[in-house]
Amino acid sequence: MPDFRYSPMPSGVAVVAVSVPIDVTTAEQLRVVLLRASSHRHAAVVVDLTQTPSCDSAGLRTLVRAHRRARAEGGELRLVAPADGTVIRTLVMTGLHRLIPCFNRLDQALDLRPAARDLTDALAPPPRLAQAIASRRQAGPGGAN
Repeated sequence: MPDFRYSPMPSGVAVVAVSVPIDVTTAEQLRVVLLRASSHRHAAVVVDLTQTPSCDSAGLRTLVRAHRRARAEGGELRLVAPADGTVIRTLVMTGLHRLIPCFNRLDQALDLRPAARDLTDALAPPPRLAQAIASRRQAGPGGAN
């Protein structure tokens, strides 16, 4: 069974730590753990992806659905991923880092004060990735100008 750990914190925040790839074979288990966490009406659910090697489209869909559910219930979903990791690159490439608040460190994500709420702008992609994204946007659909 994949390693998804759910830990409620005294501050009213829940942390779900993921240490396996999130893909078509594990996304359903993550969805179940996130549903369990959201059922306790935490102010925020933080998904710690610092030990997660990768996240495919099934994992992204699970995170987006959990984000929408949290917002509809008056809560928030937050993601923690290292700035130089594969998962944050995937989130940046898909634009999901603009939808779901992302943080570089767990302590940042656990801080619910308004000043700490949105650190997604601080997660600029590495220069080569930013250049690749810009080139892709200029090329348009299909990669041709």
